[in-house]
Amino acid sequence: MYSLVKTYLKVQNLVRAALPFILISLSLNVFSQQMGAKTKVSAGGALAFPTGKSAKTYRRGYGGSLVGEYNLKGNLNAVGYMGYMHFQYRKDVRARLENYGEDTHISGVIPLKVGLRYYFGGIYYAEVLGGSAFALGEHPYQAFTYSPALGACIPINNRFSADLGLRYESWIRNGESTSFYGARIALAVAL
Repeated sequence: MYSLVKTYLKVQNLVRAALPFILISLSLNVFSQQMGAKTKVSAGGALAFPTGKSAKTYRRGYGGSLVGEYNLKGNLNAVGYMGYMHFQYRKDVRARLENYGEDTHISGVIPLKVGLRYYFGGIYYAEVLGGSAFALGEHPYQAFTYSPALGACIPINNRFSADLGLRYESWIRNGESTSFYGARIALAVAL
């Protein structure tokens, strides 16, 4: 009998200790289901870390973006993306270009993409976007771009949320590509 009471008290203490975490988790889950797949607009900043051949030329990139989401059905949103990205040359590449008398100024790129974002677990999402990237400056060009991403839309209140995303992006033109991993943090407003 004593061991049964002792076990009961341990379980009771465990439940008391876990109860606040369970309640917080349930309330976040209910709240996040309200914030997930909704029609909304977000604006934010981005960092880019080149990969592959791009990492031999560029050090890092930075920029900003405006994203619009339209709820199609349930957990599925249509997404429109407009951004600006600017990369910096690596120091050795910049020095080599300067030695040859080449212009070392890098103009930005404006990616325009559309795609789908699927919400799971209330606040988490997976998305796939595709479109065009338009390079600006003396030698403008257009490239095909695609970017799969994973992220979370963390609720701040009933209308606002923080959109945090990680993506892989590639701009392809004439068989050459500029690719990078990107991180985006944005403020989203439900419409």
